[in-house]
Amino acid sequence: MASLNEKTGVLGRRLAAHLLRRTSYQFTRERIELFATKTAVDAVDELMTLLAPTVEQPIDYANGQTWINPDAGSPSSDPLKKLFVTGWWVNEALNDSSIGHKMSFFLHSNFVINHDLGKSQELFDYLALMRYYTLGNFKELALKVTLNPMMLKYLDGTYNTKNNPNENYAREFFELFTIGKGPQVGPGDYTNYTETDIQAAAKILTGIKAPALPDRPVYLDSDNNIPTGYYDYSLHDTTDKTFSAAFQNTVITGATASSDIERELQDFVDMIFAQDETARFICRKIYRFFVSGKIDTEIEQDIIEPLATVFRDSNYELLPVMNMLLKSQHFYDEDDSTNNDEIIGGLLKSPLELTLNITSYFKLDIPDPINDAENHYLLFYASGIVIDQLYRSNLYLFRPDAVAGYPAYYQQPNWHREWLTSSSIVPRYEIPDLFIKGQRSDGEFNLGGVQLDVVDFVKNNVSDPFNPFIIIAELMEDFCPEPVASQRFSYFLVEIFLDDIDFNDWTIEWARYTATNNDVEVRIALERLIKYMLFAPEFQLM
Repeated sequence: MASLNEKTGVLGRRLAAHLLRRTSYQFTRERIELFATKTAVDAVDELMTLLAPTVEQPIDYANGQTWINPDAGSPSSDPLKKLFVTGWWVNEALNDSSIGHKMSFFLHSNFVINHDLGKSQELFDYLALMRYYTLGNFKELALKVTLNPMMLKYLDGTYNTKNNPNENYAREFFELFTIGKGPQVGPGDYTNYTETDIQAAAKILTGIKAPALPDRPVYLDSDNNIPTGYYDYSLHDTTDKTFSAAFQNTVITGATASSDIERELQDFVDMIFAQDETARFICRKIYRFFVSGKIDTEIEQDIIEPLATVFRDSNYELLPVMNMLLKSQHFYDEDDSTNNDEIIGGLLKSPLELTLNITSYFKLDIPDPINDAENHYLLFYASGIVIDQLYRSNLYLFRPDAVAGYPAYYQQPNWHREWLTSSSIVPRYEIPDLFIKGQRSDGEFNLGGVQLDVVDFVKNNVSDPFNPFIIIAELMEDFCPEPVASQRFSYFLVEIFLDDIDFNDWTIEWARYTATNNDVEVRIALERLIKYMLFAPEFQLM
């Protein structure tokens, strides 16, 4: 039986690596070894301690100045600056040892936007909103994101008026952001809501406007101090709104003044979050993101339902839910007789997880964002990681193709397997070359001086580089979620690394390298090994 009972005892390396892969983009040998000594409770508590950004905001490498806070208006190179904001976020994710960025990306995958519909400043504000509510109140975020300027533009909320109602945001708020559809039981009736509910909700949402740049800082949310939209009472439908039996025929009284529109919106959000199915719908999303795409009757009854109860009882605070899930026996696959068949290694890494796992594990030296901004923002992140690696691997970061988000988080029945498609498999397999060669696959841009030195890494991070068995064993222990069979181990050791040469030949070559500093022969073998290990199916999993 699936169990949310708390896991006891220290994690050990295997479970520590599992926890880190699922909750953080920062994956290093040092962190694995540190967390291996902790209990699940202590390890998760540490991950839940959120960290401030290492750099408050991106800068324009051309002049070394920020353009966001204070707002410089609408910069002429805004599309490029959106890439700089994205690169800034990715770099913060790389440096974040907490669950912060993994959780904020989950929130983004739920409250989806596409940054093509807004300016770089508005993308920054949207990401700030996701960060502010990372382990906070999901219900409050649902209200706040409704007024977010990027969201208002993306789903046409800013164009929704009493004389020209627009149902786009209302529809997605029900279907994708909060309660979900449920089985369709009749024309316009989706079990959890109806078409008439969408129409009533659209009226509640009239008159919410996104400020025009450069007026962005004028409207600040009093709770979080993040730029927000505003209410225009002259454009708001002030009639009473009646909802269907799915919401107990609730009537929400129309606003009587501009200051009353927020009360009307709050009543609407309260109504949706009063339904039991809302908590279940979000908990299923959390489970698929952090644990497994498979939710059967047992998981629904023993995992989703108790999590949903905690979610509702805490008034939709995320922290209690995440604590219960990540500290549970189920998360570590220890709630049945076979503890290696379901959870650990059961998800395919996203391109972002794959890229940042490699970047952090091999301790790549990223150009400084302040003193070497061109190499940092333009070459390494915007041109190299965001465009070449992520976009080509079908992760259009913060600009997904559909309002449902990224297919890996919503597309049945494949779920996470959507990351591996005919169009994305080649870019995924080009990652080792990207870092080893230090340039994009098309050769057009280098990575701003970033390059993986495999010889230096093995020299400083493997306990006994003279012993090829130790090299393979230590790397595979970190790279593979589960121990590999002896035949698989032998394949990497004999066929790939040693290339059928004698075991002792490597020891001789490494000794020659340490004596002469000539690394030609050992580099060939190590680069071949690392490439094949990063190609391996085991490394693609988490």
